[in-house]
Amino acid sequence: MTVIAHGAGDLTALGIPISVVLLVAASTVPALAGLLSTRAARSRGPAPAASVKPLPRFARTVLDAPSTRAVARYLVLAAFVGLLAVAAFGTERVTGNPAPRLALIVVWGLVALGSVLLGPVWGVVSPFRTLTGWLTRLTDPRESAVTPLPDRLGVWPGVAALGIWAVAAEVLVSPRPTLVLLLAYSTVQILAGLSYGRGWFARGEALEVYSTWLGRMAPLTRDEDGHLSLRNPLSALARVTPVPGIRALLAVILGWELLHAATETERWLVSLAALGLPRSPWVTILALAVAIALASMVVRAATPKDFLVPALIPLVAGWALAHHVGPLLVDTRAVLADLADPFARGWALFDLSGPPIEPTAPGAVALAQLLVLLTGVLLTVAAAHRMSVSRYDLRAARAVQFPLRAMSVLVILAGIALQAGAI
Repeated sequence: MTVIAHGAGDLTALGIPISVVLLVAASTVPALAGLLSTRAARSRGPAPAASVKPLPRFARTVLDAPSTRAVARYLVLAAFVGLLAVAAFGTERVTGNPAPRLALIVVWGLVALGSVLLGPVWGVVSPFRTLTGWLTRLTDPRESAVTPLPDRLGVWPGVAALGIWAVAAEVLVSPRPTLVLLLAYSTVQILAGLSYGRGWFARGEALEVYSTWLGRMAPLTRDEDGHLSLRNPLSALARVTPVPGIRALLAVILGWELLHAATETERWLVSLAALGLPRSPWVTILALAVAIALASMVVRAATPKDFLVPALIPLVAGWALAHHVGPLLVDTRAVLADLADPFARGWALFDLSGPPIEPTAPGAVALAQLLVLLTGVLLTVAAAHRMSVSRYDLRAARAVQFPLRAMSVLVILAGIALQAGAI
């Protein structure tokens, strides 16, 4: 089976013993927990009011202008149509057609990064929303035929859609199957949007659900007057209300990223050979199911109380971003080279004839991945502390946080071990 290889870092290239990296990284969680406990008296009681600072008027005017949003939507729609065209009419060679890599890897990394920094950006520019809006205005401008989804479904439709993308990202590498997936998925999403209204996309469209929940920790928000403002992400997380399916959503993201990190190591191939298993899509799908099941058990054990579930968002975001650091740093030139001649006609849409760019050092990529992962874990520990001390006395707060802190250490150790090829 062919896979899309991309930017994995190698911690061993740093020249630091892995045991030292493991010890130092894992000790940051209890160190931060101890520091927070010493300051618990100031954190006790109701969660502090979420202070926001409005952006400068010029920035608000530019970013929030209807024309800015319209241009962004149309640019993304044009890019989506271009992606379909490249998948349909470009070369069938995996190495020469950027469509699978863009649809299954790069777009997810860009959306994750944009959502963590700016909020749920995909909901603003989604081509599925744009196309559904046009069709709605033509067929049912009053939306009289719309039936909203029941609240009890939460984000379960989005969890199912995300599972489909997780499978596709692991087994699809060719342009034509990627085209079939994109067309089928677009059709389902547009029909669902016409049937269930605009609220469908934030609950049933995989990329928007992904963006919406990662965006819960973004520093950019709106104040009570609707103005774009900056906020403390920890205060924002303390006010997120869990919905049905949110644990499953976080588990699917974690399991997906865990499997992808594992399959990029030599240990994966050695394990398959030792078990006598072929490197086939069915084995990968089975491994994905196992990874998601394990992640689900860990997420459930780490959040014995529902109010703690949003605290896991930074950890999940850190894991997702750490996984996508490689593609964003390493694969950019390869994607641009393919896009310069997307239909293999000998075009040169932009000049890449300069001196070759040296590849990013694996050690530097690994260090960036480690720092991103560690930042997400520490934000999770801090958010859980804030949520717990606002509800319990210090002793009870420590007890309710213990499983989540243990999971945080486990995630750090697993991430480092995977980067080092130790597991």
